[in-house]
Amino acid sequence: MAQITFTLLLLTAKAHASLRCIELFEEDITAKITNARQSVESYNQPNGRTLTAIGNSLGAEAIAAIENLKKGALVIDSGSGFSIAGIELALKGIRVIAINAQNAWEFFANQVNSEAFSPKFKRIISLAIDELKITIEGTRLKKKFNGTSYYYDIDAASAKDLKILGQRLLQKLNSLHQKGLFNYFVGFSDLLLRHTSQEADLLLDHWGALFYSPNRTLLLDAYYSNLKIGGIAFMRIKGAEGEGVNDTVTIGRGRASYQMSLVDYLVQKYPNNFEKLNGGRTLKMIRTKDVENLGLQELLKAVTQTVERFDGGEYPGVVWQLN
Repeated sequence: MAQITFTLLLLTAKAHASLRCIELFEEDITAKITNARQSVESYNQPNGRTLTAIGNSLGAEAIAAIENLKKGALVIDSGSGFSIAGIELALKGIRVIAINAQNAWEFFANQVNSEAFSPKFKRIISLAIDELKITIEGTRLKKKFNGTSYYYDIDAASAKDLKILGQRLLQKLNSLHQKGLFNYFVGFSDLLLRHTSQEADLLLDHWGALFYSPNRTLLLDAYYSNLKIGGIAFMRIKGAEGEGVNDTVTIGRGRASYQMSLVDYLVQKYPNNFEKLNGGRTLKMIRTKDVENLGLQELLKAVTQTVERFDGGEYPGVVWQLN
C-alpha cells in the first residue's frame, strides 16, 4: 500500500513548531490563532487550490511568472495546503518546496488506509483526476452531466475505487519526491525558511503564511533571503472585504509620530523590491543585488497584537514601531 515517505530536509517541524510563540512574543498570541491547530478536515478553507486558481487570484504578473518557469526552476509554495498547484508544477519538471502548518497529506494517507472518505478527500481525488494526471483505469467511475459539461461523479464512486485512486495519487507524490521535484514540509514557513537559503525562482503565498503569521517581519525577511537574485514572490494580502495584512507601522515618537500601513512602508522604503499589484490585493517582492537583506526584524518592533476574525478563521493584526 502506498504510504507517505517524505523526508523533512529543512527541519523536523514537530520538534520546532513550538518555537513560534516563544520567539515571537512574550504573550502567546499563537494560542489564539486557531487555524494552525485545527484538523485538516475541520479547517473550512479550500486548501486544495489549483495553479490556475492561484494565478488568477494573484494577478496577471503572477500568471506570467508561472508560465515563464523553466524545467528545473525552484518554487516555494508557502502555506500550501495540499499544494495541488505545486504538484502541477512538479509534473512539469519544476522543483517545489511546499510548506504547510498542517500535515494535509498525512490526513489524506490516513483516509486511504482507513477508507473513511470525507468530502475534502473526495475533492482532492477530483482535482487529482482533472489536474494531476491520475488515471481512472480499472475503476467504475462514471461521468455525469451538470448542464454545461461532463465531470466524474466522485460522490457516487465506490469505496474500492476511491481507495485505488487515493493510492495512485500517493504513489505519484512519492515518485515526484524521489525525483527531487516535490518536497512537502510540515511547520511554519517563518521558522523553517529562516534556517536556509533556497535560491528560489518564484515564491507563491496565496492566503498562506503571510496572512496568518503574527510575525510578518520575520517571515518577509525569510522570504527575501530564500529568493535568488531576480527571484520573485507573489503574496495575496487583501480580500474583497478588506481582510488580510492590515498591520500598521508607527514612525516617530510622541506627538510627531504618524502611522502608515506595513505594506505602504515596504513599498516606500524598498521601491525596487516591493510593489502592490492587482488593485492592492497582491504584494510583489523581488530580490535585487543592491539589497542583500531586508533586515525588517531590526527595523520594526511589535508593540501591540490583535486577533481578527473572518469566515470562520482568525488572523493577526500587529502595530509595529520603527526603531
